[in-house]
Amino acid sequence: MVDIAATLGTRWNDDSLHSLLPFKIERSLLKPKGLILSYPQLDSDNGNYLKEQAGDSELIKRQIDDINTCLYGTTDPTEELIKNRDIIGRVDKNTPPTFIWMTLTDVDDTLVRKIILNVSVYDDHFVICFKSGIEMGV
Repeated sequence: MVDIAATLGTRWNDDSLHSLLPFKIERSLLKPKGLILSYPQLDSDNGNYLKEQAGDSELIKRQIDDINTCLYGTTDPTEELIKNRDIIGRVDKNTPPTFIWMTLTDVDDTLVRKIILNVSVYDDHFVICFKSGIEMGV
């Protein structure tokens, strides 16, 4: 659920990330030159939303529990754990230029708006696709 490239792009200068490294490195060397995000899964709390929408589907509920266990070490993450994984909330002036590939039906423009407001260089060319290939039967 959490995009690795987006995590690095928003946390490359984070003290907690650097403390995990077994070596010392100049922070700026970890900053990506840019990000390419394709259908990024950036909402760290969408597991709870999916569980609510799953209805009686035990398979989906088990899959979400497995994902939460991998990401948070528990099937029932606390608000603090979820907030710590929040990528959209970490977008700021230190986030590198970002290209996002998604279809219009996938867009939650929270990330796009945060990038436009905070990232000093961004490409403002948007390819508008009203339906994804799956929706069109491609």
